[in-house]
Amino acid sequence: MVQSIVDSLFFASNGFKVNALDYSKIGIDILIILAKEKNLAIDTPVFDIKNLLPFSNASFDAVYSHMFFNMQFSLDELELVFSEIKSVLKLRVKLLFC
Repeated sequence: MVQSIVDSLFFASNGFKVNALDYSKIGIDILIILAKEKNLAIDTPVFDIKNLLPFSNASFDAVYSHMFFNMQFSLDELELVFSEIKSVLKLRVKLLFC
């Protein structure tokens, strides 16, 4: 969670529009506080990735994830996650996960 917060703050402070999704309300609350302290606008919904993403198709230039795919997913859940990520990405963009 900490690295994702740092990454979100880094991207926002470098001019990226950031939507930081997390299932942890505590993590989102910490990010909101730190973003406000740095006067950064970050959209911060609490979200369970096992649901459909709350974004329009082709609405993102990039999707970044840190350690996300280390979580335990069933094959069906992984197929849903990748399908959802693909749907929100614009053509010829990058999916980056570490």
